[in-house]
Amino acid sequence: MLRTETARGRALRSVRAFTLLELMVAMAIMLILAGMITATVFAFRVMMQKRAAGVEIQNFTMGLAAYKKDFGCYPPSDITLAGGSADNGLNETLHYYLGLKHLRGANFYGPYVAFKTRRLRDEDGDGFKEYPDPFGNLYQYALNSTGGYDIVSFGPDGRLGGSIDA
Repeated sequence: MLRTETARGRALRSVRAFTLLELMVAMAIMLILAGMITATVFAFRVMMQKRAAGVEIQNFTMGLAAYKKDFGCYPPSDITLAGGSADNGLNETLHYYLGLKHLRGANFYGPYVAFKTRRLRDEDGDGFKEYPDPFGNLYQYALNSTGGYDIVSFGPDGRLGGSIDA
């Protein structure tokens, strides 16, 4: 305990202070807690992004079922224009066939899925919009050999593989 004295020799007050060791221990505890909180927040964020991707894939699935009901088949894996040119974007077909209106006979059909416009982008500059998953990677859509389709999100690491959560 430290004491300060006046010129007359009387004690004014006692001053308590932390030692350097106590300050270092307190800082170490705060850094450990901050690291644990950061890791937890990051894991929670990834979990929420996975759920959002799952919900979007379910929306695409319902949109594809409605498209098949209206047109008798699933949309192709590429976009074939009236002039005969095709774009094999795999992702661009999701927005083109599910997010826009299409004319069949005298009737318009669609859109089947409400895309978040702030996430739509035209990365390759061909005029067709791509729709990224919550991780920033592009969903991949393709018809498969069994007459169905596959929709894939590459997830947080941007690579194909991993596990499928129920």
